[in-house]
Amino acid sequence: MERGISNSDISIQIVDASRDVQLRREELSESLRSAGGTGLRIASQIGQQAKPIVVSIAVIVCVSAVVCVAIVALKSSRPSVAAAPLRQPSFGGDLARAVASSLLRAAVRRLVTQVVMRQ
Repeated sequence: MERGISNSDISIQIVDASRDVQLRREELSESLRSAGGTGLRIASQIGQQAKPIVVSIAVIVCVSAVVCVAIVALKSSRPSVAAAPLRQPSFGGDLARAVASSLLRAAVRRLVTQVVMRQ
């Protein structure tokens, strides 16, 4: 211990340092809470912006699945090529394909429009 520094001076310095440490802890805790809140707000905003895109993608996937099921159903209802002579495609099959492709085109157009408007 140096001369001229008493035990009470050291005790006062320790108490002051302890107060400074406590103050810094509180500042750090507040800063972390603020950063956490900011992160939650950003995540919420991203979720709100992504929601229409996710819904559009889900619609496109569902329409594609319905089209695939319709095509498989139409193909399975036709007799085998080896069993029957070649014939013209049915009007119902052509109509189903046209409706499905126009629905798919409209869904893709809507998705692209929403993506462009978000940017």
